[in-house]
Amino acid sequence: MDIEMIRRCPRPPRGIVVRNETISDDEITAIDGILVTTPARTAFDLARHLPRGYAVVCLDALARVTGVGVRDVFAVADRYPAARWGATQ
Repeated sequence: MDIEMIRRCPRPPRGIVVRNETISDDEITAIDGILVTTPARTAFDLARHLPRGYAVVCLDALARVTGVGVRDVFAVADRYPAARWGATQ
C-alpha cells in the first residue's frame, strides 16, 4: 500500500511519496479525527498520479464506496486548470 503525503519535505522517509500540491479547505475532511482529502479530491489525485489502468480500478472502487461521481471530480479539476496529468499507461 502506498502512503502519500502532501507537504514540503526535502527528503521523505523511505516508502513515502511526498507531493507539493495546492488543496482548498473544502477539499479536506476528517475521518475518525484524521484529516484526509475528500473523495472528489482523492479521485482527482488518483487520476493524475496513477498509471491509467490502475487508476481506473481505484476510481471505480472509490466511486462504489463513496458515491463520488465524474461531475464531482470535474468540479475539482476545474479549480486547477494548470494541474499536471502525468500518468498515462
